[in-house]
Parts: sequence; structure tokens; C-alpha cells
Amino acid sequence: MPFEHWLTTPKEWYRLRPIAQARRRYPAPQVAALWERLRRRQIHRLEFRRQEAISGFLVDFFSYGALLAIVVDTPDLSGHLRPGTHRTRALDEHGILELRFTADEIDSDLDAVVDRIAAAALERRRKLRIMRARELSAPAGTTLETGTSTVCATADSTDLPSDARRHSAISSPTSTAAKRAS
Repeated sequence: MPFEHWLTTPKEWYRLRPIAQARRRYPAPQVAALWERLRRRQIHRLEFRRQEAISGFLVDFFSYGALLAIVVDTPDLSGHLRPGTHRTRALDEHGILELRFTADEIDSDLDAVVDRIAAAALERRRKLRIMRARELSAPAGTTLETGTSTVCATADSTDLPSDARRHSAISSPTSTAAKRAS
């Protein structure tokens, strides 16, 4: 599987699996309504998965094709929203775009929410195609600037992941400057 480093460890999955199963079996009404609009590749032929575990966190919906995570902020039993700052940071580190919607947004205008998801997915796929093309056309050993990170092209570019920011050769700006100076 090309996304091994996204997957949770077996210990984390053992902890998250019953939670994910319960959320799939008994979803919040807003999550269920949104799932009916996302399932069966209804948006730009993208496959969405529900309650996907990424880096030790559960997201409500995830598309591998667009590297897009969708989170519905539903209040828990005490009426507080689930915190998501650590999850947002972890997703961002892997180059995954997170879209957050409140339950009220979905209740009031589901069509507008679906339109925002479709627009984000289309833009995201376009950007990923551009990055893939740049990765595949770069000669081995060259450095690619992808906006927020730097990637060193490998000799076998078919092994490159779809998003350059997730590549294991990502380096910090300081180490990149040091490599260029030498």
C-alpha cells in the first residue's frame, strides 16, 4: 500500500477500531446525510471512505484520490465540540487538506456543503496532477520546490507518492540550503 506511513500503528488501530465501527453503525444524523451524498463516487468519481484512521486520528470521510479529509463537528453528549487541532496538524504534515463542517451547516444547507466539497476536491486533484507531472519529469537527484516543502527526485520516479509533501525525502529548509551550498 503506497500510504503506509499514514496508517496507524497496530496498537493505535486496536484502540480506534471499535470507535470507528460504532461511528459507522450509529452515525450522527448529519454524518449519515453527508455520507449519502459522498458514497458511490458521486463527486467527481472520487471514492470516499468513512471513519478512516490516519496517523492515529479518525476522520469522518477521506478520499485518497484527492488527499481530502472531511470532518463533521458534531457535539458530543456533553454538548462540547470534539477538539481537532492535533488532528489538523497531523493531516497537514502529510499534505492532506481537511475540510471542517458544523452539524448546523449540514442541517441548514447540505447542497452548499456538497458543492464546497466538490470544488475543493476538483482543485485538489488538479494540484496533485501538476505535482505528479513535475515529479515524473524531473531528472534523478534534482530538487523540486513544491511550495511548502522540498523534494529530492529519485531515480525511479514511479515509486513517488501522489503528493510531494508526503515523500520520505522531504527536508527542512535549513537542510535544503545546506545541500545546495555544498
